[in-house]
Amino acid sequence: MIIFNFGSYTPDLSPIISDLFNFRRLIQGLSTIIYVTLSFGRFTSYLSTIIYVLFNFRRLTRKEGVEVEVETKIKFKLQGKSIIEEASINKKGNKILIQGSNYEVNQLPWDVPISGTIYGTLLNYKGALEAMGDELNHSPYQSPPKAPILYIKPVNTMTSFNTPIPLPTDIPELEVGAALGIVIGRPATNVKEDQAFNYIAGYTIVNDISIPHRSVYRPAITEKARDGFCPIGPWIVEKGAHINPDNLTIKVFVNEVLRQENTTANLIRPVSKLLQDITEFMTLYPGDTVLVGIPENPPFVRDGDRIRIEIEQIGNLENTVVHEKNVALGVSI
Repeated sequence: MIIFNFGSYTPDLSPIISDLFNFRRLIQGLSTIIYVTLSFGRFTSYLSTIIYVLFNFRRLTRKEGVEVEVETKIKFKLQGKSIIEEASINKKGNKILIQGSNYEVNQLPWDVPISGTIYGTLLNYKGALEAMGDELNHSPYQSPPKAPILYIKPVNTMTSFNTPIPLPTDIPELEVGAALGIVIGRPATNVKEDQAFNYIAGYTIVNDISIPHRSVYRPAITEKARDGFCPIGPWIVEKGAHINPDNLTIKVFVNEVLRQENTTANLIRPVSKLLQDITEFMTLYPGDTVLVGIPENPPFVRDGDRIRIEIEQIGNLENTVVHEKNVALGVSI
């Protein structure tokens, strides 16, 4: 793997690097063709072959099994360890390189990678706000929200990749809340929109599980604050110029079937505006995580369902819903 690091900006040089690696084989191939054409006096008949090779040499000389890609750095925590570690992942987010060894995501015992408070944001997707319809103009709301609607996912809700999500005994199904998490890297107070990215450490995936409910007027503590209702991870992808958090595709699969797809391009308040509005009245601290919102039409899941949330350039978060009587839950932070 060839890595080029230009500070905070890491351009995609893979096509250029690949061409340079294969240039010698291109020259060797052309030399052979020219030698044959000259030897047998068939220059005209072979001229088309030479031109074809010139215009297609990247495809013709691509070596199978060689992967040249931009490195994505991550921070993570494993169960049983008290420190945050660093590694890198491949472009698809399914291979992790740790100290020279490659691992599949499911091979490692992931722990919660964040250390601070989780702040959720309601109705920040255009479709989610539109789904409320005229209801927001009547009691108890009286008008659409003029500022971010925030809530907290307390520490008891936090759980990690591949940890069971408990289904309460008296509840038939749960609501999946696929969210991009913005991890704060430095104290943020009265942050200006054009400076907001200076306060971001990285990005993670959060499944803001809820018991289905309609009202957003008061904090839904009973519906959102149950034990194990907030899987996070499996890692934090470090902030980089090649990741635009305002244009990432989010997909939710339930039992390998695509059930939801949206993009952060549909946010009402993009990430920088959201951080500006929040820090006008409160300070965010390193390790805190802000959820940008939950897309409209979230899937519902039942006992035994396997959930996979995929966020472009960030990775995958997988968990299975298990009836609470079958879960021995231990939340490690």
